Amino acid sequence: MTTKTKLACSFCGQSQDKVAQLVAGPGVYICSGCVELASQVIAEAKRQDEAGEEG
Repeated sequence: MTTKTKLACSFCGQSQDKVAQLVAGPGVYICSGCVELASQVIAEAKRQDEAGEEG
C-alpha cells in the first residue's frame, strides 16, 4: 500500500492540485503563481532603484 504525500507551495499554501506547476527546493516548494509574483516584485524594485540613480 502506498501513501501519496500531497505537496503544497511553502509561500501561499496552495496544494499541488490547485497550481499549474510546483518547483521543489531543499525542503520547500514554490508554485508558478508565487514565482510570477516574486518576479514582478523584483522587477519593480529594480525599476525603482534605477529611477533613484537617475535623480
